[in-house]
Amino acid sequence: MSQAAHAITPRQIQDQYIAWFENLIEQFTTRQQIEVRDVEMCRAKNGVFITISFDQNAIGQGDDGKRCTELERFADMFNRVCRSIVGRNFHRPLFNGQQPLAIGCLDGNGTRYWKSMGEIENVHVHSI
Repeated sequence: MSQAAHAITPRQIQDQYIAWFENLIEQFTTRQQIEVRDVEMCRAKNGVFITISFDQNAIGQGDDGKRCTELERFADMFNRVCRSIVGRNFHRPLFNGQQPLAIGCLDGNGTRYWKSMGEIENVHVHSI
Protein backbone atom coordinates (compact mmCIF):
# COMPACT_ATOMS: atom_id res chain seq x y z
CA MET A 1 0.00 0.00 0.00
CA SER A 2 1.56 3.29 -1.05
CA GLN A 3 0.72 6.71 0.24
CA ALA A 4 0.77 9.73 -2.01
CA ALA A 5 2.94 12.41 -0.44
CA HIS A 6 1.64 15.93 -0.58
CA ALA A 7 4.58 18.12 -1.43
CA ILE A 8 4.37 21.85 -0.92
CA THR A 9 5.75 23.69 -3.91
CA PRO A 10 8.08 26.68 -3.66
CA ARG A 11 5.31 28.81 -5.18
CA GLN A 12 2.89 27.80 -2.42
CA ILE A 13 5.47 28.69 0.23
CA GLN A 14 6.11 32.05 -1.46
CA ASP A 15 2.35 32.75 -1.58
CA GLN A 16 2.08 31.98 2.13
CA TYR A 17 4.90 34.41 2.94
CA ILE A 18 3.24 37.11 0.82
CA ALA A 19 -0.09 36.57 2.58
CA TRP A 20 1.65 36.68 5.99
CA PHE A 21 3.47 39.95 5.18
CA GLU A 22 0.32 41.57 3.81
CA ASN A 23 -1.66 40.49 6.87
CA LEU A 24 0.93 41.94 9.27
CA ILE A 25 1.01 45.22 7.35
CA GLU A 26 -2.80 45.40 7.27
CA GLN A 27 -2.98 44.74 11.03
CA PHE A 28 -0.38 47.46 11.65
CA THR A 29 -2.17 50.08 9.54
CA THR A 30 -5.51 49.18 11.16
CA ARG A 31 -4.03 49.42 14.67
CA GLN A 32 -2.39 52.74 13.80
CA GLN A 33 -5.64 53.94 12.24
CA ILE A 34 -3.77 54.75 9.08
CA GLU A 35 -6.06 55.19 6.11
CA VAL A 36 -4.51 53.58 3.09
CA ARG A 37 -6.31 54.30 -0.14
CA ASP A 38 -3.59 53.03 -2.45
CA VAL A 39 -1.78 50.07 -0.88
CA GLU A 40 0.95 49.95 -3.54
CA MET A 41 1.69 53.67 -3.16
CA CYS A 42 1.85 53.26 0.63
CA ARG A 43 4.33 50.39 0.27
CA ALA A 44 6.44 52.34 -2.21
CA LYS A 45 6.61 55.42 0.04
CA ASN A 46 6.99 53.70 3.42
CA GLY A 47 8.39 50.22 2.86
CA VAL A 48 12.06 49.41 2.74
CA PHE A 49 13.55 45.96 2.12
CA ILE A 50 16.89 45.57 3.88
CA THR A 51 19.29 42.63 4.04
CA ILE A 52 21.55 42.72 7.08
CA SER A 53 24.69 40.62 7.28
CA PHE A 54 26.63 40.34 10.50
CA ASP A 55 30.30 39.80 11.20
CA GLN A 56 30.27 36.10 12.03
CA ASN A 57 33.33 36.51 14.24
CA ALA A 58 31.58 39.11 16.39
CA ILE A 59 28.01 37.82 16.34
CA GLY A 60 28.43 35.50 19.30
CA GLN A 61 28.75 38.24 21.89
CA GLY A 62 26.27 40.97 22.69
CA ASP A 63 26.84 44.33 24.37
CA ASP A 64 26.39 42.69 27.77
CA GLY A 65 28.94 39.95 27.02
CA LYS A 66 26.30 37.22 26.64
CA ARG A 67 25.92 35.07 23.54
CA CYS A 68 23.40 36.38 21.02
CA THR A 69 21.97 35.37 17.66
CA GLU A 70 21.45 37.27 14.42
CA LEU A 71 17.79 37.88 15.28
CA GLU A 72 18.77 39.24 18.70
CA ARG A 73 21.20 41.60 16.94
CA PHE A 74 18.35 42.62 14.61
CA ALA A 75 16.16 43.33 17.67
CA ASP A 76 18.96 45.46 19.15
CA MET A 77 19.18 47.45 15.92
CA PHE A 78 15.39 47.88 15.81
CA ASN A 79 15.42 49.15 19.41
CA ARG A 80 18.09 51.71 18.50
CA VAL A 81 15.96 52.91 15.57
CA CYS A 82 12.92 53.19 17.84
CA ARG A 83 14.97 55.13 20.40
CA SER A 84 16.08 57.61 17.74
CA ILE A 85 12.53 58.03 16.35
CA VAL A 86 10.42 57.99 19.51
CA GLY A 87 12.92 58.70 22.29
CA ARG A 88 14.52 56.84 25.16
CA ASN A 89 11.20 55.66 26.59
CA PHE A 90 9.94 54.11 23.34
CA HIS A 91 9.21 50.81 25.13
CA ARG A 92 6.76 52.29 27.64
CA PRO A 93 2.99 51.81 27.16
CA LEU A 94 2.52 55.55 26.61
CA PHE A 95 4.39 55.17 23.30
CA ASN A 96 2.71 51.96 22.13
CA GLY A 97 1.90 52.30 18.48
CA GLN A 98 4.56 54.90 17.74
CA GLN A 99 7.22 52.36 16.83
CA PRO A 100 7.61 51.47 13.16
CA LEU A 101 6.65 48.03 11.89
CA ALA A 102 9.56 45.68 11.27
CA ILE A 103 9.44 42.12 9.98
CA GLY A 104 12.71 40.21 10.13
CA CYS A 105 13.34 36.74 8.71
CA LEU A 106 16.47 34.67 9.13
CA ASP A 107 18.08 33.30 5.97
CA GLY A 108 21.22 31.51 4.91
CA ASN A 109 23.06 30.93 1.65
CA GLY A 110 21.46 28.27 -0.50
CA THR A 111 17.89 28.62 0.74
CA ARG A 112 16.81 30.67 -2.27
CA TYR A 113 16.42 27.53 -4.32
CA TRP A 114 14.38 25.70 -1.67
CA LYS A 115 16.88 23.01 -0.92
CA SER A 116 19.70 22.42 1.46
CA MET A 117 23.09 22.94 -0.08
CA GLY A 118 25.06 21.54 2.82
CA GLU A 119 26.01 23.46 5.92
CA ILE A 120 24.25 26.79 6.29
CA GLU A 121 26.65 29.66 5.78
CA ASN A 122 26.41 33.42 5.87
CA VAL A 123 23.35 33.61 8.11
CA HIS A 124 21.66 36.98 7.59
CA VAL A 125 18.36 38.78 8.16
CA HIS A 126 15.98 40.00 5.44
CA SER A 127 13.68 42.66 6.80
CA ILE A 128 10.82 44.90 5.79
